[in-house]
Amino acid sequence: MDGNNKRYDRQIRIWGAHGQQRLEKCRVVLLNCGPTGSETLKNLVLGGIASFTVVDGAKVSARDLGNNFMVEPSRLGEPRAKVVTELVKELNDAVAGSYVEESPEQLLATNPQFIAEFTVVIATQPSIPEHHVVESKPDNIVDDLRQV
Repeated sequence: MDGNNKRYDRQIRIWGAHGQQRLEKCRVVLLNCGPTGSETLKNLVLGGIASFTVVDGAKVSARDLGNNFMVEPSRLGEPRAKVVTELVKELNDAVAGSYVEESPEQLLATNPQFIAEFTVVIATQPSIPEHHVVESKPDNIVDDLRQV
C-alpha cells in the first residue's frame, strides 16, 4: 500500500480509488472564510484535495473567535485569509494552500476570470446588492375578481 492509499484508506473504502483520485485533483477557492466556509475547507483538505486558495479581505475579530475554529485569539487583527490558510495547511501537508487578502467582490470586479482556474468554488456570506422587482405587466388587471 503506497503512502496516499495508506493515508486515505478509509475514504477509498467509501468512494473507491477513482473517487479519491478525482478529489486529489480538485483546486478549491473559498470566497470569504467565515465559520461555514472554513469548516467546509477543513473537511476537503483532510480529504486530500490538490490545493486551495482563500479569498477574504477581513481581519480576525473577536466575533470570529466565538464561531470559527480556524482562528486563534493570538492572531486577533491579522488578515483572516492568512490565518485560516496557515491553520488549515497544518492539517494536511500534502495539500498546497494560498490566500488573497482582498474582498471577493473587489477581486472579482477587477479580475472576473480569477475563479476560472478552480474546479470547486465555495462562496459563503456573499455580498449581494439589494434589488427590486418591478412588475410591469400585472397578471390580473382587476384587483378583486368579485367586482367583475
